[in-house]
Amino acid sequence: MKWYFLKSFLYNILHFLKKQCQLVNGAKCWYGFIVLLCLSFTTKADVFLRNTTISTQVAQLASEGNQAPLLESQVQILAFDHSLSDAEKAQLQKRGIQLLHYIPDNAWLCRIHPADNTVEAASENEDSISFLSFSYQPEYKIFKNMTDIPGWDRSGTVKKIRVILTQDTPDEHIEKISSLIHTKINQIHHSENGIFCTGSATGAVLEKLTQDPYVLWIEPIAQFKPTGEVAAKIVGGDNYENHYTYSQFLGYDGSGVITGVADTGLDTGDFSTLHPDLAGHVKAMYYYGNVDSAMDEYGHGTHVSGSIIANGLRGFGTLNEDGYLYGLGVAPGAQLVAQRVIDSTGTVFLTEDFQRLARDAYREGVSVVNNSWGAEESSRYDSYAAEYDALVRDSDNLTSGDQEMAFIFAAGNSGPASQTLITPGVAKNVITVGASESDRQVMYIYEDGIDAMADFSSRGPTEDGRYKPDIVGPGTWISSTKSAYAGEGNEWLGIDDNYTYMGGTSMASPIITGAAAVIIQYFQEKCPQQTPSPALLKALLISCAQDMDNYYGTDYAPNFDEGWGRVWLPEIIDGDYRICENQSVLLRQGEEWERQVLVKSNESPLKITMAYTDVPGL
Repeated sequence: MKWYFLKSFLYNILHFLKKQCQLVNGAKCWYGFIVLLCLSFTTKADVFLRNTTISTQVAQLASEGNQAPLLESQVQILAFDHSLSDAEKAQLQKRGIQLLHYIPDNAWLCRIHPADNTVEAASENEDSISFLSFSYQPEYKIFKNMTDIPGWDRSGTVKKIRVILTQDTPDEHIEKISSLIHTKINQIHHSENGIFCTGSATGAVLEKLTQDPYVLWIEPIAQFKPTGEVAAKIVGGDNYENHYTYSQFLGYDGSGVITGVADTGLDTGDFSTLHPDLAGHVKAMYYYGNVDSAMDEYGHGTHVSGSIIANGLRGFGTLNEDGYLYGLGVAPGAQLVAQRVIDSTGTVFLTEDFQRLARDAYREGVSVVNNSWGAEESSRYDSYAAEYDALVRDSDNLTSGDQEMAFIFAAGNSGPASQTLITPGVAKNVITVGASESDRQVMYIYEDGIDAMADFSSRGPTEDGRYKPDIVGPGTWISSTKSAYAGEGNEWLGIDDNYTYMGGTSMASPIITGAAAVIIQYFQEKCPQQTPSPALLKALLISCAQDMDNYYGTDYAPNFDEGWGRVWLPEIIDGDYRICENQSVLLRQGEEWERQVLVKSNESPLKITMAYTDVPGL
């Protein structure tokens, strides 16, 4: 494990609990913000698959030393009574047991090679490793509600599916699966978590796929869509003296930071005719699929981008009746890379090659990407969430090493009911943003003030019990830049030809992305030639979050409505700076690291936050 330490500001410890996260056995986990933690655990626990739980309490542990036979299937689930060390993993590998994927708790999905259907005894200088073995049954491989969907039977009805294959799948077998589900070559993507194939299948083909020894998981494809000033001052602080936020007054406006936006495009899609509030701060524009430009005909992406980098004083300089500047982004000094991934109707996602999206952004120098889109999956952790968990850890899989990059996702607009989060926003490593109300009153709707949650904001917990959203930002009556080619059908209310009101977690998310850019600039100034990791960035955002008023129905933070609260940047950039260590300590399984801090006064709160990037779930 790598640990970061930063002694900072106020609040309590982000609990390291099993239901909040899944610490993967012996894998690297990137940590941010810890004062003192000694970690070790050995538990006998059930095996938690995505669609069922296997009880280990009803079976007796088998032993390698006793020549324990394995089941006939090539793929097995091996459940251990402790966390495997690197040496134990190597020992298993030597005996023909290939570890494919960790499964909580203390279990691994393994491929047992045909010549090794029994495990040889440990040599004299090796300890035996106790385990339980289970066959990876066909029913374990399929989304649990898929068979309830009309048409999933043995008839000829065709449904669109996503199939995840193991990393060791031979090329000829990938071709076989691709032919079976009519996958095009551009619909096959490799990631840390497996090989992803998108196609279509009848019920009979689906049944055949579940029998395949290289198939990890099958699920329906997700239908992605968009989710969704004064708000800048709620997050950045009010300067009271001019049109900028307090954080911008202090010199922190995202300068030197490159942000990304994956959305419906950007204004005209032409550098020479961009909205003047954005012009000069757009580094690159990409488009994907069957469109021929980065033009934004829907309006969503332009509005989102303005909330991050727009500066009305570069352009029209329009003020509202209270003297606030329309088109004021949280980080107007930052640069932006726009990626058009949604069509002009707002309903068609143009690519599922998330590896390429991340790689393009990373190679442009992007540190944090805003994603105000997703699919309604009732807070379920799926393959899309797992893929983004992997991308946070390594956003460029064609380059050696780990190219970390932060991804910020909107929580969704299906609240106020619980477990209404969208995917990939349910992922463990991304930063998920809910919507609070802004301080603007328009048409007497959503006028409860900045401490109130917007009722539409999707709530947690995730299906597996984790806290989400992580944080919230203003998401009602957000004024921002208007695309020259967008109509009026997708806005809340028009302002003029250059600005419009929109709302939703789509609009809260870019405000937090702008805040992230400001924090990155601040961190780079305090720690020259360093950039905060995605884990540390999440911890910093949580550290400057304020618990909102319980009067409006939220419990004390953290909770499943607001996460750790509403971000307020002055807590970070105008506070006392102390110690900064970024990825300086490497720990392996069973090792410990300790940091002691002397707290000289109890007159002010002390906030300690721990965050990390976990390996993807199965």
